[in-house]
Amino acid sequence: MKNICLFVVASLALAGCSSGTGLNKEDESRATRLDQIAKQSGGDWSKVSDADKQYVINEISRGSEESAKRLIQMKGRGPVTNAPGGPKPPGH
Repeated sequence: MKNICLFVVASLALAGCSSGTGLNKEDESRATRLDQIAKQSGGDWSKVSDADKQYVINEISRGSEESAKRLIQMKGRGPVTNAPGGPKPPGH
């Protein structure tokens, strides 16, 4: 449960939905690097370099490899769309 809470908090903090997120420069840098790592790997943890795995585990998910994997998978999927029956995303 603790890891899930940490994952949710980290996900929300790193989402960067607007410029007024309240993140400091260091957190913004982490979020940008996480996005780059996830994009390069396509969300596949096995494609993340060892150095990048260590960075995500130690700097972002506070030592939790499972949370690090989930962050990469989530970020690598791209934008989340609405569920069927809900409002359509902009441009659709």
